[in-house]
Amino acid sequence: MVSLVTYKVALLILVAVTGASSGGTFFYFQIQTSDLNNKVVGLNDTITGSNHQISNLNNQVSRLNGQVSQLQSQNSQLLNLNNQLLSQNSELQSQISQLQAQIKKLNQTTASTSANSTLVGTGSIDVVGYGAVQYVSFTAGTGQTKLNVTFSVASGASIVVMLLNPSQHNTLNTCNCILYGNYTGSTWQSPQSSSYHTFVDIPNPGNWYMAFFDPPGTGSERIISETLYLVTSTITLTASIIASEVTLTNGCCPSTDSFSTGGPPTAVVSLGTIPYDGHITVSWLASTNPSTRFSFTVQMSGVNVVTNSTSTGSFNIPVYANGVSNAWFTCLDYSTDQFGAHCNSNLTYSITYWH
Repeated sequence: MVSLVTYKVALLILVAVTGASSGGTFFYFQIQTSDLNNKVVGLNDTITGSNHQISNLNNQVSRLNGQVSQLQSQNSQLLNLNNQLLSQNSELQSQISQLQAQIKKLNQTTASTSANSTLVGTGSIDVVGYGAVQYVSFTAGTGQTKLNVTFSVASGASIVVMLLNPSQHNTLNTCNCILYGNYTGSTWQSPQSSSYHTFVDIPNPGNWYMAFFDPPGTGSERIISETLYLVTSTITLTASIIASEVTLTNGCCPSTDSFSTGGPPTAVVSLGTIPYDGHITVSWLASTNPSTRFSFTVQMSGVNVVTNSTSTGSFNIPVYANGVSNAWFTCLDYSTDQFGAHCNSNLTYSITYWH
């Protein structure tokens, strides 16, 4: 009886102990699971924060790339602008060199004194008063067909100069019109200028007058220095060339399926020796196609002096003693084929050297 009771008591104790152990184990796992879940949540938060930072960094990288692209574009634009400015500066320097060469010629106050030039007037002229005029008279002989004119005004003020034959001189001298600017006829008239140099055609031998006076509406005193030479000697070169057969500039060698040409056709002209300062008169005509345009270039001391482009032209170009190195015509209207460039017209020209 005692043994049975003892057995039952032991059995109850075993059941109680086993139940307590299982409950403790379950509670432990609950704690571990909760802790792991909290860590997972924490890691997810960390990942979310990192992804947000990555997104922000990617946005910053994108903005920086955009700024870099803009800076590269601006840099490219600045490089292009710099190249344009360099090109414009080079063109301006070339124009300045040409203008300096022309100014050097125009500012000369002493004309050529070669044996074929005759001094007909030099000194100072005083023009003062409204409508005032002063004359220099001279006589042109046979063959004296050019007047080399140079004048300058001491004060820098402008004047007007006219070339008059006797009839024109009488009309101007009695018209009382200079003050108002409604001048009578003249053989030649200068622009208003304080310093000027040019060659003027003398149409025929005989008596001539150079009139010096103020522009309209002015009467201040002008002290004018003037020098006049009659020019008698000329050298004339006349020739006819076939412009379509002249040597090309920078021409290239055509292949069987393509060709390349180096620009418009050109014809080199020999001006011979230029022993004195003076000018050349070049005239031309597009002889077989009247609409074809040509220009004429004279190279002096490395500077190209180029005329306007026209089918029929006549231009006066100052030249310096022993200063001309090359001269050529350029055809502006031409066609090309596998053999090169061909001008649309032949060219007839004449060149006269005056000194």
